[in-house]
Amino acid sequence: MTPSYLRHPHLHGDSVVFVAEDDVWLAPLDGGRAYRLSADRVPVADPRLSPDGSKVAWTSWAAGAPEVYVADLEGGGARRLTYWGDFGTHTLGWTSDGEVLAATASGRQYYRRTLAHAVGLDSGPGRVLPYGPLSELVALPGGGAALLSAVMMREPAWWKRYRGGTAGKLWCDAAGTGEFTRLLGEVDGQLSSLMVVRAAGAKSRRKPRLAFLSDHEGWGNVYSATLSGGDLRRHTDHGSADGALPAFYARHASTDGVRVIYQCAGELWLLDTLDAQARRLDIRLGGPRTARTPYRLQAGYHLGSTVPDETGRTSVVQLRGTVHRLTHRDGPARTLAAQPGVRARLARPLGADCVVWVDDASGEDTVVIAPLDSTAQDDGGRRRLGDGEIGRVLELACAPDGSRVALAAHDGRLLVLDTGGAGGTGASGGEIRQLARGVDGEVSGLAFSPDGAWLAWSDPVEADARRIMLARLADDELVEVTEPRFVDTEPVFTLDGKYLAFLSRRSFDPVYDAHSFDLSFPFGCRPYLVPLAARTPSPFGASPDGRPVNGDDDDQDERHFRAIGLNERSVRSRSGGADAAGGGGKDGDSAEDSDAPEPVVVDVDGLQGRVVPVPVDEAHYHRLAAGKDCLLWVCRPMAGALGDGLAKQGRDRPRPALERFDLSRRRHDVIAEPVSAYHPSGDGTRLVVRDGDTLRVLRTDRSGSGPPGDSDADEFEIDTDRLSVTVDPTAEWRQMYDEAGRLMRDLFWVADMAGVDWEGELARYRPLVDAVGSRDDLVDLLWEVNGELGTSHAYIRAGKGGDWSERPGLLGADLERDADGRWRIARVLPAESSDPRAA
Repeated sequence: MTPSYLRHPHLHGDSVVFVAEDDVWLAPLDGGRAYRLSADRVPVADPRLSPDGSKVAWTSWAAGAPEVYVADLEGGGARRLTYWGDFGTHTLGWTSDGEVLAATASGRQYYRRTLAHAVGLDSGPGRVLPYGPLSELVALPGGGAALLSAVMMREPAWWKRYRGGTAGKLWCDAAGTGEFTRLLGEVDGQLSSLMVVRAAGAKSRRKPRLAFLSDHEGWGNVYSATLSGGDLRRHTDHGSADGALPAFYARHASTDGVRVIYQCAGELWLLDTLDAQARRLDIRLGGPRTARTPYRLQAGYHLGSTVPDETGRTSVVQLRGTVHRLTHRDGPARTLAAQPGVRARLARPLGADCVVWVDDASGEDTVVIAPLDSTAQDDGGRRRLGDGEIGRVLELACAPDGSRVALAAHDGRLLVLDTGGAGGTGASGGEIRQLARGVDGEVSGLAFSPDGAWLAWSDPVEADARRIMLARLADDELVEVTEPRFVDTEPVFTLDGKYLAFLSRRSFDPVYDAHSFDLSFPFGCRPYLVPLAARTPSPFGASPDGRPVNGDDDDQDERHFRAIGLNERSVRSRSGGADAAGGGGKDGDSAEDSDAPEPVVVDVDGLQGRVVPVPVDEAHYHRLAAGKDCLLWVCRPMAGALGDGLAKQGRDRPRPALERFDLSRRRHDVIAEPVSAYHPSGDGTRLVVRDGDTLRVLRTDRSGSGPPGDSDADEFEIDTDRLSVTVDPTAEWRQMYDEAGRLMRDLFWVADMAGVDWEGELARYRPLVDAVGSRDDLVDLLWEVNGELGTSHAYIRAGKGGDWSERPGLLGADLERDADGRWRIARVLPAESSDPRAA
């Protein structure tokens, strides 16, 4: 039987409700088959049975933000009770009058200032209870109350052994006078799951006790104390040496007033009384395990990087950890790598006939080289290189002829892999050498020269200082292109090999603030270019003969191009003119175009003094690349963080645009907008541009920035419906768990993992991955295993899903219900006609 991952239990009589697979379930307390009470398949939490056992309330993310829902235990659909739209909303339980008890910060100035509300079943707004900010609340006999207050509440299992100032603090008003006293201030731990439980013993001695979860003794267990904070007892022994109970934290405890039920390692455990031994409940989920069933996935939103080949006719595409070869115009898509439970990434064309990527099939990053046509060789020709040697690969770049691959590792190493021959098809090779190491972090922006003899990168020297470096790969000689005075990034060679371009934040033109007497540097970035050979002039300098007035003066053109160091023939080929070398193959290319690139010449002396700015305004530039006789980059428009400065409220923020700087004509144009990503072809004549889930092929010499027209044969949308992959959720969750563990290992703030046996902890929790039934279950498990590191600022971020269109707006008024059940407006916030959001 497939194990299950059960959470958030609550009991009443002989029934128990809990959360599994993003739904609320009901099962007999003695064990057996469970049945779904909800079928939304969105994350849910904190189900609580009503005092009479006829209804259950819970928190659901079906509307995007968490809201309170209720349903009859005998069946029927769930009803939404709250419309708060607050991310701190959570269900606490029920009042004795049959109202749902919940906490929210809706309508408050601070999102962590959650107050308790009693919400009627008629979907009213609820009434605020007079207890102030809190995270948990329970009622005491005689009208008193106890609560947990916390500025930033996280359960102990997520922040194991946390001892900071935001830990939950226990307060009690046993007499119901309204005066609260802090209890157990000496307990140095995180408290959660506050409960009121009658202790075992003679009836006259059944005095209530405050029960809760705490890890102040190093492990999450159930504890209790008297209403005055005395007689502290531990009732479970998870983590004890005898191993009688699982060595995991007790979590999500709740009570019916006598019995305590809780979760531990995805199983439900019951204390029949506080003095009893905990016993495991044998509960089985009924019905299909739909979230674990494999399913087909089309490209669309899940499309990853798309890198075209040399000519721009095909691309290597990543899709949900798989690799595909996709022809742009017609033909089928070919799957190159799609192994369940293995994530492939950083896929790139390698030479003319191969593709390279990094995967984790062995449990560590490995470089994989495979032919584009796997049927060409009996064994498929696939090679795996660098297993266990390369760390976590952050960037990958290929030499134009495929003979080398450069790797940037997480530990700052810059590695060069010899693929064994041009195109990576050689049987030899596989040698990896360390070329350099980042002085203060990871290197980035790897770029080979057109002849493959040089490698450029951005080297972190110190905080807010990066320099551009070059290495001659024949002898590993290192050359400093720029001094480490600025933030220099994203180096690229022009396709003729004469120049090296890069982005740099070295423009200091301050802007006065409109609201205070201060200055800032909102832009500061522009592209720069350095001639590599001493005799190569700047392309932006004046020519002795001036620039050509029009394209008809061939002699003037030729003298101008020679003067600025550009290849006149290539410029003419791009613009459709006659080829200077004579001949004229297909599409105007000559035989000379197919020759090997000329050797790149780098004159080291005076190199730093030859850096010149590209004549464009400073802005937010990124993703610098080289096209045919041009530079390309993405420009991100500046916009306010809140969006209040937009002309129309609710309008989408301005999106980035793809820009081109024509080096021959010194012209700056926008050629595509908006864009999400782009990659140029190897010859620089084509672009694959992504806008959301739409892929287009565009020319680098295009005019205008709109989408391609229907009559344009050279520009078109790529049909991505040909790409599909089968996702096996259980295999994918195992891969995600292992990769999350490697990420924490490789990037943790101290190398010894703060003294924690991290590999041992990962192995201890790994069997639970086979029990999870949804992505939210996996996120919860990752939170718990990361909690073993005892580092509070180590988070797991994942969306909850739901239909965000149902999130409520803000009315600008407070509504109250009078004694007759009628609604009235208690207060209207003053309007501000000049502010559209407050009008």
